Amino acid sequence: MRRRDRAAAPADLLARVPGGLRAARDRPDPDRAGGAWHLAAARSRALAPPGTAELRRHVARRSPRGHPGDRPRPARPSRAAATARSLASITVRPVLPISLATAGLLLAGCGQPAPPEVTFYSWGQSIVADPQLYCQPEFNECQQDRKAAARLRVPAGEPLQISVPAEVADAPWVAVFRYRKPDGKRGPESRTPLFEAGSRHAYTLRPPGGGDQLTEVQIHRVVGLQPPARPGGDMQFVSDATWALRTE
Repeated sequence: MRRRDRAAAPADLLARVPGGLRAARDRPDPDRAGGAWHLAAARSRALAPPGTAELRRHVARRSPRGHPGDRPRPARPSRAAATARSLASITVRPVLPISLATAGLLLAGCGQPAPPEVTFYSWGQSIVADPQLYCQPEFNECQQDRKAAARLRVPAGEPLQISVPAEVADAPWVAVFRYRKPDGKRGPESRTPLFEAGSRHAYTLRPPGGGDQLTEVQIHRVVGLQPPARPGGDMQFVSDATWALRTE
């Protein structure tokens, strides 16, 4: 990661946004006038979350001919580095309980281009974050660095601007975050809407309350959905790339 000391104008980071956005958890956001496609928590056993069809169509385009587009592609051994995102948890868990070695994946291969970076901006400063986990689209090579979380000062009540490259924006992606209330207590783990592939290169994340402070943010590139592990559980996102920020 590299810290950029010079101030980066918010307009520069949001230059590629066609319209604006909606804030996390479906509350009104002044940056966007229209509706944002999103995936609500699937807590009903009978109903799939809104927007599931769009995500499945995206997965179907990445699947071989003849694979049904109405359900996620079955996991293969080489997909061990993909991670499942629970709607109720900020912790990313491996989809398969096997090691990268047994899956035949290569870590940080030589001669490969540098992985894409995500830029965070707040309070007159910006920072570029390397991915904690990044898999090539074919899942035949993954890079992992759990210490790659970036750090940036984000005062209480201040928003955080997020700018993602085409490697992220061309797929569905979501931001999961934590925050601290004015009394020092932790707020519930939350997330933004799930952004449709190709629809957004930037997002302004605002804390739920005026005095709340964002403490941790994770950006996930989403490649599919995974059914609940138990009856009545939550649907899960399957992510093949993650970027993290911790605030100061």
